[in-house]
This record gives sequence, C-alpha cells and structure tokens, in this order.
Amino acid sequence: MRSDPNLQLNVTIDGDEASEMMAAFAREFGVNMQDYSHDRYFGREGIRDPISTLWGWLTKSSRAKYEPLTVRDLVRAAATKRWPRK
Repeated sequence: MRSDPNLQLNVTIDGDEASEMMAAFAREFGVNMQDYSHDRYFGREGIRDPISTLWGWLTKSSRAKYEPLTVRDLVRAAATKRWPRK
C-alpha cells in the first residue's frame, strides 16, 4: 500500500466510527491530538439514501470539503507523538 492514499475514500467511515478510530490510533501510538480537528477530515454520521450515496461515491463530491487524511499523516503523527498543525 502506498503511504499517501486518502483514507476517507478507502475506509469510508464518518461520525462515531471515525472518532473511535482516531481515538484508538492516539491511544495505541501515544499521539497528542490537541491540534486534531475531526470536522477537518470527517463528516457527521448519518443515513443517506442509496442514490445520494452512490452519486457521492462516483463523483467523490461528498468528500470534497474535507482535507485528505493519509497513511503518511498517521505515520508522521505516530513518529512525532503529536498531530501536526495545519
């Protein structure tokens, strides 16, 4: 796997699942998440109709407003023990 794929597009999680994933990441690697903003990377949890979900997936428009979160971001944060300021 390349170190720069966009995790939001590959993992397709939002809301509570994304929060739980990032909290587990911080615990596991001892990362200070003070500068992390969930809303910068992930959307809210919610049920969307199948047509909107498919359209968003095909056009990637549902992710357009979020910054990409990459494996490289996670590796850097784990190495420095701090979420990077952006």
